[in-house]
Amino acid sequence: IQSEALKAVVANARQVIALLQVAQAALKLIDPLVDELQSLAAQAADSALSDHERAVLDFQFKEKRDEIDAIANDANFQGQQLLATDRTFSVKVGSGIDSDDSFSITLLSSLSGSLATGIDTASLDSLANAQSAQTLAQTGQTAISDRLATVSGNLKRLGYATQNLSSERASTLELAEARQLAMRVSDELVVSVKFAIPDQVSALVSNFRIISLVA
Repeated sequence: IQSEALKAVVANARQVIALLQVAQAALKLIDPLVDELQSLAAQAADSALSDHERAVLDFQFKEKRDEIDAIANDANFQGQQLLATDRTFSVKVGSGIDSDDSFSITLLSSLSGSLATGIDTASLDSLANAQSAQTLAQTGQTAISDRLATVSGNLKRLGYATQNLSSERASTLELAEARQLAMRVSDELVVSVKFAIPDQVSALVSNFRIISLVA
């Protein structure tokens, strides 16, 4: 029973690992796009630019922002959106019921407006707006970096826990097999003794008869 319980825990942990890997892949796609937002905003914040040049940068800025939102919306695992809203998952990483046997994983929304409030409506159509967008993009860079670090840390923790659980399950199986072997050996010894006793009694009786005749 314990082995089956451990097997289920390991399977669950591996599912969450797969989920986090999907989220991580999406975040890695978003990361350079946020850098591009910051770069475009920095270029647009140049007071020497003409309105036409700034308009071109504004168009590119909005394109990159739309790409970020599309990736965040499309990131899903078994039908669950992972980065379109904040989500929390509880993961069991032990065979007991103590609080240390489980922990929670939170995936924060990575839509542009969640990375930096206001960037989802920001524009580069003026110098002031471009300067504001540049600050927002820098906030977004920090946010996406934090999300990647959190996911990476959770993956390492789960990988370590899964390895330990697999080892614990293997030990449990070995112990169960050892007990079964011990029981089989014990049964065989009992049978052997049952068969040995009559032979010994028969020998004793024969010896007694021989002694009696001699006497």
